Amino acid sequence: MLRGESITYPHPALEEVLKSTYGVTIYQEQVMKIANVIAGMNMAEADNLRRAMSKKMAEKMAKMKDVFIRGAGEKGISKRKALAIWDSSGSSRSTASTNPTRSAMPSLHTERPI
Repeated sequence: MLRGESITYPHPALEEVLKSTYGVTIYQEQVMKIANVIAGMNMAEADNLRRAMSKKMAEKMAKMKDVFIRGAGEKGISKRKALAIWDSSGSSRSTASTNPTRSAMPSLHTERPI
């Protein structure tokens, strides 16, 4: 992101969830919150989504995607927009998002004294 460039969010409700990471889904907790805010999943369902992602369970992910799209539709979000949010949240990727502690660790090891 360039200085002065504005951040765009796939849906206005995601600003609070993604603001700290400049509009990019990085953490598993963000995926869970997106599932809650956009699709109305309770946190147990969102945790099942997180678990399916981290274990790369394709069949379960396909079922969770249907639940996500249906839930988003019940909140007035079009299927097209819900699919875009699903794709941008990392839910469709085969690699799992990390938790904040794990994602911070590589940055701690990249700094070297001069």
